[in-house]
Amino acid sequence: MEKARKEPLPRVLYLILVLMFFTVFGFAIIMPYVAIYLNTDRNVPMNKVALIFLIIAVVRMAGNLIGGESADRFGRKISIVIPLIARIIIFILVGWLTLIEAPIFWIAASIILAMVTGSFIQPSLRSIITDIVPPDQRVEAFGLNRIAVNLGWAGGTGIGAIFIVLGFSYLFFVSAGICFILLAILFFIPETRPEEAVINIKRFKFRELVTVLRDVRFALFCAVTLISFLALGQMTVTFAMFGTTHIGVESSSIMFLFFINGMMVVFFQWPISMGIKKMNPYVPLAIGTVLFGIGYFITGFALGWWGMLIAIVVVTMGEMLASPTVPTVVSALAPRDKIGRYMGMSGLSETTGRSLGSVIGPFILGMFLNSDKKIIPASTEAITAWAIIGGFGLLACIGYIALGLSGAKKAEPPPPPEITSAMPGASEVKAFAVPACGCDDCKSENP
Repeated sequence: MEKARKEPLPRVLYLILVLMFFTVFGFAIIMPYVAIYLNTDRNVPMNKVALIFLIIAVVRMAGNLIGGESADRFGRKISIVIPLIARIIIFILVGWLTLIEAPIFWIAASIILAMVTGSFIQPSLRSIITDIVPPDQRVEAFGLNRIAVNLGWAGGTGIGAIFIVLGFSYLFFVSAGICFILLAILFFIPETRPEEAVINIKRFKFRELVTVLRDVRFALFCAVTLISFLALGQMTVTFAMFGTTHIGVESSSIMFLFFINGMMVVFFQWPISMGIKKMNPYVPLAIGTVLFGIGYFITGFALGWWGMLIAIVVVTMGEMLASPTVPTVVSALAPRDKIGRYMGMSGLSETTGRSLGSVIGPFILGMFLNSDKKIIPASTEAITAWAIIGGFGLLACIGYIALGLSGAKKAEPPPPPEITSAMPGASEVKAFAVPACGCDDCKSENP
């Protein structure tokens, strides 16, 4: 029997990956230094800094929904262009406000607006990937997307460390320049929205944003995904707080652990994505989330940096299995005319999970551990606290197993977008044939 010919990934995808890299790159130049600037340079109390970040998280949740709706209603490209232009203006404004040391209220309000614009972009980028990549290659595509994100984060934080010497204001000016690069890249990316996604604007009502939850299977998937990202979100705030406050690991050593996390994704995400692409997607989701639980449970036994290293390696393995699989499942569940809306709601569940994780994790640690003094490593209290935190991963694992056993809904990928040959990159979008549905009969018509 002749082996099926493997179609290459469309070349437009690589432009999307470059776009994603620079989007995260510009964000990472600023984000790690915002809290330091507010607390150290402007003497804003940490509780008020935490409130600012809480507001950012809440508004970003709404941004995911609105961005997804905009991608379906107005088109993928315009839903990226307008937030980018807004981001350029706001970045320049924040840079100027910090340069003249304006009142902290205006700086904080502008930073919130600047951070929120990215949430409008993400659903459109995921929708484009869904539009141009056939279903059997989406795990690969979203895996490459995660590599681009991690490279962007590593590069952005490094460049930020260089420019922060000049002053916090210059970080925003550099990020505004990065946005101009993004606009140039967008010129070469065609509009990919399927025709059936065109919605009558006059009929729009805000409550329509959440109508996707009437799809019971998708609603359950979002609920389980929220729990899984609540578990994954412990890797940052809770993990770092435990290491520095309770077992005496230096902050610089904690940052190196996060660097290892990023480099693991860069080097191992692609082969892992290739290995799991033919699996039932709920298998890597279940394995990935149970690894979250195991990794956090190991954290409770950590005696120092090496114990935390083992824990973060285990959690990162789970992250590489679960994270790219989530948008792959969403792309299969989404009807052709609501891809952006589904991606927006999925993004909302991820953001909500991470935000809750940054609150719930420290609360659990506070219930068992005394933050005023360093505890005995691997104490009963530490093990108990991290066992409870790891339980969120196990709970998500059970949820994904239940969804997998209940029978996966067949993918209904959108047809190739109708794009004129005059548009840049149009030939790349038509480089593959997408079946009308996921059945074997339709696949056989498109060898």
